[in-house]
Amino acid sequence: MKTIQQYEEQIRECQRSAGSYTPALELNIHITAGCLLRYDLALRDVKALDSSVVVEETSRGTYTHTHPALKACRDAEAELVKQLKILGLTAEDCRSIVEEDKTEALSRTIHDTLGAGKIVKPAATKKPKK
Repeated sequence: MKTIQQYEEQIRECQRSAGSYTPALELNIHITAGCLLRYDLALRDVKALDSSVVVEETSRGTYTHTHPALKACRDAEAELVKQLKILGLTAEDCRSIVEEDKTEALSRTIHDTLGAGKIVKPAATKKPKK
């Protein structure tokens, strides 16, 4: 299992690659790392469950409740999503982090092999209007 320090370093790396890292966010990074650890622990508990409910027999009858591990997991997930939004690490915020364009990489390889011309990146094609 990862430690809080390992989670903190992962978060910093994500922020650096997104171009949003600043030392002023260290408290939020620490809080988010704690949320990740709690979420990881809760998931481990949920994976060990046989049922998602707890059946309680009382003098008044039988009651069915959501298992406490599922509640802990849901709470940890909600807090984690909130913290990731604060740090700008949601999927929408990270859309600018794109892997290398495969067409450009192929052009670069051809350029390096042939040793001629400049890298050509094809323009995006537009759909014809109806």
